Amino acid sequence: LAAGLAALTLLGNLASAQAIRHLSPALMTVAQRGEVIWVALLAWPVVGERPDRPFWLGVALALLGLVILQAPSGAADTRAVGFAWAGISLVAFGSMAVLTRRFIHAVDPSRVNGLRLWLAVGLWFAWYGVPPALAQVTPAQAGYTALAAFSGPFAGRLAMMTSARYL
Repeated sequence: LAAGLAALTLLGNLASAQAIRHLSPALMTVAQRGEVIWVALLAWPVVGERPDRPFWLGVALALLGLVILQAPSGAADTRAVGFAWAGISLVAFGSMAVLTRRFIHAVDPSRVNGLRLWLAVGLWFAWYGVPPALAQVTPAQAGYTALAAFSGPFAGRLAMMTSARYL
């Protein structure tokens, strides 16, 4: 489970980085909220939760909003590429949520989450190699990076994983 979540973490972050190159931060955030739709659709076969009629009305309204947000013809190609990358990102992150909900009662969230992050870092280094600039990182920079990693990716995902036991 941790290895699968690590791969999805890496994929989601890489896709997000590509998407933001083509979309404004505001539009990127809106596009990634499509994760709610993906989670509901994937949870149906994986967890057994069927979306109700008001959910489908909300999906239709959200899709209408995305159509309205489309750019004039000159910027459409760039936005299409950005939306494609954002779509890959939301599929990766949404799949993490559904997998977590599927297996949360059989695992320790802290251990799986910690292992997920370490495996994701290992996968990143395996894919990209060790950057030469890493040797120049000061202890203060390493400390701030560790604090940011704990405060964001670790604590946020741990809270989501723990809440999945009860919601």
